[in-house]
Amino acid sequence: MTMEQITRYLWDIDNPLGYKNKMGYYKTQKEYEFILRHVTYDNLRILDVGGGSGRFALPLAARGYDLTIVDHSESALECFKTRTKGSIKFICDDFMNCDIENNTYDVVIAMECVLFFDEREELFKKINRALNPGGVFIFTELNKQSWRYLFHMMLRKEDVKYNVGSVKDYRLALIHTGFEVNDIEGFMWIPLIVSSDTVLVDIFAFLESQFGLQKWVDQSPWLLIAAKKKSSI
Repeated sequence: MTMEQITRYLWDIDNPLGYKNKMGYYKTQKEYEFILRHVTYDNLRILDVGGGSGRFALPLAARGYDLTIVDHSESALECFKTRTKGSIKFICDDFMNCDIENNTYDVVIAMECVLFFDEREELFKKINRALNPGGVFIFTELNKQSWRYLFHMMLRKEDVKYNVGSVKDYRLALIHTGFEVNDIEGFMWIPLIVSSDTVLVDIFAFLESQFGLQKWVDQSPWLLIAAKKKSSI
């Protein structure tokens, strides 16, 4: 591994420690397929909260959507610049602090970043305001009731400050902030580290699909959630 790879933005699609490995390919494929199931119209404006260096913004822009990324990481921005397409806008700022116009976007995605925000309902309220009426909010989150999360927490010695909830917690937070839940699916039953690049990833992914574990959301380690804006907050 070169020094450039080591120092590159961790969650870049070209970093072997981030998403350039079998686990990264699996997660990206599952998340992207879920996004496409709920982004079903042309000419949509999409806001990618915590979008990093463009893992989803780039393929969505290639489909003709109008993309804006918001991410506070300057290193993510630098990686994004190496592969950017002029049509994608990048706002380098904390989403909760940046000025987002109300009723501007048709879709907001927040993949693997919601847990880093301290106030879940405040985040959801701001996302609600950013969306046009009937707009769609798609995000992923850890499930604190899953066997894997509970086991992981038992093994950790340091305090974890992630804002992680249960399926019920996310449902209630969405309802309280003017959304209705359209779809919840589970994934990441693979008992390997996030940068795994072993054939076992493919085997476990196959078993996950064969046994329909994505439907067992109450015990799923990760959740894919899609909600629709009902009212403004």
